Amino acid sequence: MTARRGGLVLALAAVLSAPAPAWADAGVPMLVLLWPAAWALLVPVVLLEAEVARRRLALTYRDGLRVAGVANAVSTFAVTVQSPWLIPYEADLGWMIPVAALVLCVPFFFMSVVVEGFIARRLLASHAPAHVRSWSWRANLTSYGAIVALGAAALIYSTLTRGGTTA
Repeated sequence: MTARRGGLVLALAAVLSAPAPAWADAGVPMLVLLWPAAWALLVPVVLLEAEVARRRLALTYRDGLRVAGVANAVSTFAVTVQSPWLIPYEADLGWMIPVAALVLCVPFFFMSVVVEGFIARRLLASHAPAHVRSWSWRANLTSYGAIVALGAAALIYSTLTRGGTTA
């Protein structure tokens, strides 16, 4: 059984390591565009969600920062495991990038609620799971609401200044 499993692992590794053709016009990787913004927003999001934790969970601000910081660091890595690519229509990237970022907020929001709730329950074992779950929803609604507002502003700005195109 062990030799058979080893053979399957070796075969899988061989298939996954086979080179595939790369195309220069494959698209725009959203991760390249969103990852720097995600890191830039990490500190304000942690501060905002720490304040929600302080109010919802009656934590000290320091404990709120710890929970929000650890939970957001984990969820920032978790939600970017798979990112979509935009079709390379250069003339339309001005509106496509903000729209794609706004659409990505939906799965990122739900993934953040789940991951951050899980992490917070581990860090705050003395708190009722329902209260921690409530914090995770409320904190992410607050921070993602701000992110969506920024994304909508970027879309409006792009549309007004360039007519929605990059040309």
